[in-house]
Amino acid sequence: MALVTIGDLHLNEDREWSLAVGEKVLEYIATSPYNKEENTLILLGDLTEKQFFSGLIYDQLMQLFHSLKYKKVYILKGNHDEKKNVNGKVTLTYHFLKNKRNQKAFPNFEVIEQPTVKDIEGNKVLFLPHLTTTDTQNNSLYEKRPSELSDQEYFLTVTHIADT
Repeated sequence: MALVTIGDLHLNEDREWSLAVGEKVLEYIATSPYNKEENTLILLGDLTEKQFFSGLIYDQLMQLFHSLKYKKVYILKGNHDEKKNVNGKVTLTYHFLKNKRNQKAFPNFEVIEQPTVKDIEGNKVLFLPHLTTTDTQNNSLYEKRPSELSDQEYFLTVTHIADT
């Protein structure tokens, strides 16, 4: 069993070459020798450059998701994956994965939005997604992490912390 991590695809169409580069990256991921049913994948967030995107980027996301053969796919929330709507509620780029139709299509996918620990093949993995803050100060929300997360040893810790 292999535990594979892929970070920050930033799929977009902002530049004339962006879609073509995205296609090459997706082809590489799909044809990777690690893309097998016995392995686990952790996507480290920022699958897209923007929270809202065109149908072309949605098609690339679907191409990616359908190409993944992993027994389990975790998607860690990144800072480019969220946007607050007019009501102040955070919405995610891949919120569509939570509807029942897509849960049936991608039953092995799990979106990680809060700090959590998962047992992956007997190994404890700590997931620290990007956390939304309403503070004007640039304080780390993880400085006050619960002791049940910080007082343990982990095989692997994965995180998505914005640098702004």
